[in-house]
Amino acid sequence: MSKWEDSLSPRIRERLAQAGELTSDEKQRMKDMEQLDVLVAEYFKGD
Repeated sequence: MSKWEDSLSPRIRERLAQAGELTSDEKQRMKDMEQLDVLVAEYFKGD
């Protein structure tokens, strides 16, 4: 268990354990959202 997990309540640790790993679709969706965040940030900064 990592240091930040030690400070979590038992209920939160239980819920994290139940969540499991991300599927490949979920990983791809997160990657796409991160890329979109970069593009939107560049647009609003005017870069």
